[in-house]
Amino acid sequence: MAERIAVVEGCRYVDQVIGDAPLIIDQSWIKRYQIDLVIHSNDLSEEEEMRMYEIPIGMGMYRRVQYTPDISTTKIIDRCKAAPD
Repeated sequence: MAERIAVVEGCRYVDQVIGDAPLIIDQSWIKRYQIDLVIHSNDLSEEEEMRMYEIPIGMGMYRRVQYTPDISTTKIIDRCKAAPD
């Protein structure tokens, strides 16, 4: 997760990355952190997307980005395991 956060934080359009965000985002969480935009990859079904992001979708602040299988959590974990101590 830290590697992904570092990549996103490096984007000039990103103000803050919240790594421990809840799976289901509600309006109080959005207000507490002054969220402008919620982004997720396009690898979810419509049902999953609505279950987790119904509030941001309804508020018009949800965007999908292309899923990139070459940068998966599994591959990052495998790289960490293979790295010398």
